[in-house]
Amino acid sequence: MDLLAAIPSVIYGIWGLWTISPLLKTNFEEPIAATIGFIPIFSGPAYGLSIFLASLVLTIMITPIISSLSIEIFSRTPMHLREGMFALGATRWEVCRKVVIPFAKRGVIAAAILGLGRALGETMAVTMVIGNSYIWPFSSVSIFSPAHTITSKVASEFPESVSNAIQFSSLTELALVLLVISLSINLGADLLLKRVKGGG
Repeated sequence: MDLLAAIPSVIYGIWGLWTISPLLKTNFEEPIAATIGFIPIFSGPAYGLSIFLASLVLTIMITPIISSLSIEIFSRTPMHLREGMFALGATRWEVCRKVVIPFAKRGVIAAAILGLGRALGETMAVTMVIGNSYIWPFSSVSIFSPAHTITSKVASEFPESVSNAIQFSSLTELALVLLVISLSINLGADLLLKRVKGGG
């Protein structure tokens, strides 16, 4: 899991762009749009590069982070609590359900929040697979349509914004908003993890 968490995001982006995108478009997006496309969220046409693909790539990216942190939290369950339950005749499932999960619950939530923080701040992979469409976001509610995120917008437009003061200021403010959101999420998750590791 740690090795998967260490893979650079651009690798995930290339993999999503060249491998997952064609498979999703032909085997999932187009059939879904053809059968239940009357539901706005699944309406077509399927572009391949879409909100759905970006969500899938991000999910694959943050799963190793959440998993490795969760495993570490589960391993911190005090051994005397486990052994005490076994001594009372509890099964492995009962020990897991009544001791390990309640002890690690807060830590697993913190791990999920840290994963969310990484997903919110992700730039390269999302920029490569979301399509970077600058259409007004509410003109299409379909998950199969291209879109853009704060990070992809800043990454793709910042080099050209130097000559335009208004655009430069707008992108800088977007980056500041993203910084505040990511910092708040990561600090909250860090506090939760410290409480779990400290036994609180």
